[in-house]
Amino acid sequence: MQIGAKHLSWSAMAIGLFAQTALLAGAIAITNSSTAQAQVGDSDRPQNRKSTTKSASPRPKTPKATPPVRKPSTAAKGLIVSPSGPYRSIGDAIADSPSGGRITVRPGTYSEGVIVDRGIQLIAEGAVEDVRIESPDKDGILIDTDEPVTIRGFTIRSVAGRQGAKFYGIDIPQGRPIIQDCDISSDSLASIAIHTRGTNPTIQRCQIVNGAAGGVFIYEGAQGKIEDCNIWGHELANVEIKDGSYPSFLRVKIHDGAAGGIFLNSGGSGVFEDCDVYRNTLANVEIRDPSKPVFRRCKMREGKQGGIYVYGNGQGTFENCDIVGNSLAGVEVKTGGAPTLRNCRITGGKVSGLFIGVDGLGLIENCDISGNTFAGLEIRERGNPVVRGTRIHSGQQGGVFVYEGGRGTIEDCDIVENTRAGIEIKSFGNPLFRRCRINRNGYEGVWVYERGAGTFEYCDVSANQRGAWDVSADATVKRVGNRE
Repeated sequence: MQIGAKHLSWSAMAIGLFAQTALLAGAIAITNSSTAQAQVGDSDRPQNRKSTTKSASPRPKTPKATPPVRKPSTAAKGLIVSPSGPYRSIGDAIADSPSGGRITVRPGTYSEGVIVDRGIQLIAEGAVEDVRIESPDKDGILIDTDEPVTIRGFTIRSVAGRQGAKFYGIDIPQGRPIIQDCDISSDSLASIAIHTRGTNPTIQRCQIVNGAAGGVFIYEGAQGKIEDCNIWGHELANVEIKDGSYPSFLRVKIHDGAAGGIFLNSGGSGVFEDCDVYRNTLANVEIRDPSKPVFRRCKMREGKQGGIYVYGNGQGTFENCDIVGNSLAGVEVKTGGAPTLRNCRITGGKVSGLFIGVDGLGLIENCDISGNTFAGLEIRERGNPVVRGTRIHSGQQGGVFVYEGGRGTIEDCDIVENTRAGIEIKSFGNPLFRRCRINRNGYEGVWVYERGAGTFEYCDVSANQRGAWDVSADATVKRVGNRE
C-alpha cells in the first residue's frame, strides 16, 4: 500500500509538471504572436505630421510626438521607399527612421510634402527625373531639424499654386542640410527659401528652374553655400538676398530670368565667385539700400537691360569681372550708389560702358572700358566718381562725356583711340583730370562747349586728329602743365 501510494504521488507530480510546462509554452506563443502582429502593423500605420500652414508671422513649431519604438535591425539596413513598398510614403519612412538613418527612394512620383524633422540621408535611386517629390498642398521639402541632413538626386516640386496656396519648393528655416543633384521648382513661391539667422545649408549641382516667383530667396540673416548650380527662368529675381543675409555663390549660372538676375536689397550681401550672370530681362545684378556684396571673376553679359545697376545707397565690390554686351549701360550708378570696380572689363555695351547718373558715386580702378556704342564713361547730374588707372578706348563715339552738372575725378587714365573726342564736356559739367593720356582720338583730345568747364593737370593731349583742344568762348577750362 505504501509503495502504491508513493508511485501514485510521483505520477501526479509528473502530470502537474507537464501541465505547467504546456501552459507556459502557450503563454510564450501568444506573446510572440502579439509582438509579430505589432511589428507588421507598425510599418503601415499612418504617422502624425506637423502642419505647414504659412502665415505672415513666423510659423510656430508643433511639439513633436513621442517616437515609436523602432526595429534596430531594419534601421541598421536603411529603409526603402518605392511605389510597391515596403514604404510607399517618404514621410512614413522618415517617421520610422532613427536620427542618422538612411532612406533610399526608388523611381516613382511621391505626391506628398516631405518634412525632414531628424538627421537622415535621403537618397534617390535612379535618374533625377525619375524620382519625383510633388507636393500638392505644402512645401516640396521642409527642413525642420538642426541635425545633419543630406538630400540627393530628386526632382522636387511644390504645385500648391494649383489650389491657390503658396509654398516653397524647398523651405530651409534652420540647420545646415546638404542638398545635391536635385531639380527644384515651385509654382507659387521661391524654388528655394533660406531664412533665419544661423541657417547655413550647402546646395550643390542643382537645377533651380522656372519658378512662378523667385529662384533662391535668402532672408532674415541667413547664410548658405550655393555651388555649381544652374538657376534660371524665374518670374521674379533668380536670386534675391536681403535682411543682412550673407551667402556665398561659387561657379553658379544665373540666367534667362523674366525679371533680374541677382537682386540685393535691405542690407543683403554675400560673395559671388566665378559666376556667369546673363540674359536676364532686368539688370543682371541690381544692388540697392546699404547692400555690400563682393563679386570676383564673374561675368555679367548679354542683359536685356543693364549689366550692373547700383542705386539707392547700394554699394558692392567687383574684382576681375567681365561686363559684356548688355543692352543698356554695362554699369549704371545713381542716387547715392557707390560701387568699387577693380580690374574689370566693360565692353560691347549698346549704350555707355559706365554711366554715372543722379548723385552717383563710385571708385573705378585699373579697369578696361572699350567698344561701347556711346561714351565709354558718361557722367551727369551731380554724378561724382573717382576713376584711376583705367583705359577708356575704342569707343564708337567719345571716350568720356560729362554734362548736366556732372563732376568726377579722373586720374592716371588712358583715353585713346575713340571715334570722336577723347573728352567731351558741356552744360555745366565740371570734372577734374590729372596725369591722363588723351591721344589718337578721331576728333579733338578735349572738346568743351555750351558752358562746360573742367580742370586738366599734367595731362598728355597730343596726337589727336583735330588737335589737343576745342574750347568755346562760354566754356571755362583750367590747364596746368599739360603736354600738347
